[in-house]
Amino acid sequence: MKIILGERIRREYPDRCAVIVERAPNSRVSDLPSKKYLVPSDLTVICFFCLISYLCFYLGWSILFSYS
Repeated sequence: MKIILGERIRREYPDRCAVIVERAPNSRVSDLPSKKYLVPSDLTVICFFCLISYLCFYLGWSILFSYS
């Protein structure tokens, strides 16, 4: 099912990349309003982190990024 959905998204938006953001199970950070994002394929990871952190700052949430 997810493979078919991924292929459909790639066919409809060839210049975009689907990104899923999830909260760690033991974290104290609240959930984001959306887990799935469709971002431009030339967007770097650090730019995406900046966008998410700006969103969290704007909404008044505390946020902590973990790189693993």
